[in-house]
Formats: sequence, C-alpha cells, structure tokens
Amino acid sequence: EAAARRQFARLAEALDAQPQPIRLAERPVPRRGTDRWRVAALAAGAAAAVVVVTALWSSPDPTADVTVGQAVEGASCEPRVAEDGVIGGGDLPAGGEWAFRVGWERGSLVGFRYLDGERRGGWGHDAASWPGVVNRGLLTGEITPMGGGSVIDLILPAAAASVDVHLADGTTVELCPATVVRPAPDAGPDAEPVAFAAGFLPAGDVVEDVYVVDREGRRLAWMTDVVGTAEQQASVSAEHGGGSSTPGRESRVETVGVWLDLDPTLVPLPLGGDPVPEYVDPLADAVEVVRGETEAGRWSLLAGSNGEEIAVGLRGTGLSGGFGGTADQVNDLAEINWTVSAADGGQVVWGPTPPAVSTVVVTLADGTTLAVPTTDAGVEGLTLPVFAVAVPETATVVGIEGIDAAGTLRYLADVVGLDQLATAGGDLDGVGLAIQRVG
Repeated sequence: EAAARRQFARLAEALDAQPQPIRLAERPVPRRGTDRWRVAALAAGAAAAVVVVTALWSSPDPTADVTVGQAVEGASCEPRVAEDGVIGGGDLPAGGEWAFRVGWERGSLVGFRYLDGERRGGWGHDAASWPGVVNRGLLTGEITPMGGGSVIDLILPAAAASVDVHLADGTTVELCPATVVRPAPDAGPDAEPVAFAAGFLPAGDVVEDVYVVDREGRRLAWMTDVVGTAEQQASVSAEHGGGSSTPGRESRVETVGVWLDLDPTLVPLPLGGDPVPEYVDPLADAVEVVRGETEAGRWSLLAGSNGEEIAVGLRGTGLSGGFGGTADQVNDLAEINWTVSAADGGQVVWGPTPPAVSTVVVTLADGTTLAVPTTDAGVEGLTLPVFAVAVPETATVVGIEGIDAAGTLRYLADVVGLDQLATAGGDLDGVGLAIQRVG
C-alpha cells in the first residue's frame, strides 16, 4: 500500500471546470515544498497514472430537482443502482443545482462534479490504475468547495449500506451509497467491487470523521480527524499561494483528500479481480546515467525499469526529484519541462529531452555557458535522452536551450520562478520550466 500511495502523476493541476484526478500521494508534509504548478513529475508507483478524461458524456448532463444520495431525516438508505450515473445531487441553498456522476469515457471509469449542469472537476481511472483501488483497497474521496458549500464524494466497499459524516457541531449527515453498472466489458474498469456516495454540505459544516457501515451497522471503513488532514493540506497549499482548506468553507484550495482505512476482517482484499504481484521499485536496480558533485557532495541521475514502469530519479545531498510511469507516459514528458533543483551546496539542471536534442546549453547570469551533451539512459522502452549538470549554489540560470546535432536551436525553456528555489531564499526544492519548440 505504501508503494501504491507513492505514485502520483501530476502533469498539471486541473482547474475550474476541468477534471481533477484523485491524488494517490502520501500524506506527510515534505521537508521543503515542490512547486506543483511548475514541476510535472511522475513518481514510480504500483500502477499507471490516474488519467485525466476530457471526453463528453453520451447522454445529457445531469440535473437534480430533488436531493439524491442523501438520507431524509428519519429514513434509512435503501440499495440503489444509479442507472443514470448520478450518485448524488440536489438543489443548492442559494439556487441552482449540484450533482456528482459516475460513468465511463474513453475506456476509463470517471466521476465528475457538476454545478448547474457544468463540470466542476472530478477523477478518472484507466485499466492500469484501477487495480490499485480494488486490489489494495485504496479507497479515496474528496471534499470540494462548490455552490456556497462543499460536495463530498467517496469510493466505498461494495458492502457499504450508508456513510455517516460526523460534523464539528455534533450532527451527522447520512449519505446513501449507490452502484453503477458497466454498459459493456470494453467500456473500461469494472466498478462492481465498489460503491459510491456523494452529498452536499452547506457553508459552515465542518467534517470531523467519516464512517462507512454495512447493513448490520458494522464499520467497514473510516477516516478520523478530517479537519487535521485538511489543515495539513492547507499548510502545503499555503506554501504555493493557496488559502484555507477547512471542509465546508469556501477556499482557494480545490479539494481536501479523504483516505479510508478498511477493517481487514470485514473488507478482505482484493475487493475484486486478481491480486497484483508484489510491487518492484523501478529504481531498485537502477543504473547511474549522469553523475557530478556540488560543494556538499556527490549527486547522481539514475534510471531503471521493473518491466512495466520506467523511472528516472535525482539523488544526492539535499536533492530529490524524478519522474516515472509507463513507457508511453514517460516518453511524453519531454514536451513538459526541464527542472532546476536546489541541492545542498549547489543546483542541478536536469530532465528528459526531445529525441532531436543532442546538446543542452545552460546560460548563467554572469555570462557562463555550459554545453551539456544528452545521454541515452540505456533503459528499455525509454526513447528520450536525458541530461543533468550542476551549477554553483549562488548562480542564476537565465537560459536553457536544446540544440540538435546540426547546431540548430530546437527548444527553449521559459526561465521563470527560479527566485522561489531554496538556494535563492525561497522554499522550493525544484522549479519546472516549460519548454517551447523553436521554428
């Protein structure tokens, strides 16, 4: 499970009406923040990246004239199959409607939030990432500010009969789980092993605990101290200009992640499908592709594969960073960024490059230029060359250019935000620089 939670695939944070993938990241706050708005990295994990899906539904977007998925006072939840995919929905206190809907698009199982029929973010799992949910029980959810309150959505064990959301004022909101039926085997991952729940919390409702119970009232899964998790996530977000993320209150933070702990005696794993083999870190037998030294010591750029995933990692005194995933995912990264990472006693400029680039030229503010040849990592499936070079701790990088074998400038980095690096007095471990094709 720890290995699975190490995976994260953030090509960019999804904003506004765009889908937002569920994050399968570890909860601890890092020593120093990494600018997730700039650095696009794939950490090696137990399954391929959670995908962002942008296709349209084949049926009309949902509306909800009455509340769906939330128990009426004095009533209990009944088993429900959401034939239209609407897990929860209803009227908003200030007018308008909200809904949370689950279905399949382009081979992926997806869940989206809606405000007045327009999408307001969600998640998606493809055939590669779904086993991490059903085999390892990585059941997650989100609490998202929307419509003058918050929408909470959850993935649950299939045996869930109700979800008790305990609020700070001592009251409980009961959510009623629903299941969805895959229209065809080739539509995408099978959702039979799980159920879903969603509800709306008015402004001021602060979530403390979440308990998932079965028909006999036994607790199948839970998450306690949701407020503490929200505060931790807010502290990380504040490093990047975010605001408070207290559940139930409007915030600049898009979501608060929810991780459910399972009772292993009541929810045996795997939830469905075949157990996956023990995960092997792609960097377990990594080779050293590039190495160098800063004033504080040696650093290395490593690359490796476990046969299914490829990973490239930067290691050294005060250094961390890397990317990984399937071969297709990793080989797409060259169009995203090059990175300047802060180290103890220096900085390292590194990254994958488009195949056409044979030399990367790094220019410093004092006029120094460093011509760095790209290197084949020697990892099967990785078609991109890589480069890495150390520069002094006090140096300022003002330019990074990708040159082809004929000496023609092919790519140019957008060098912005380096004043936020720890070596420049900021609090970031690394800043990713978008690259642009020239000509």
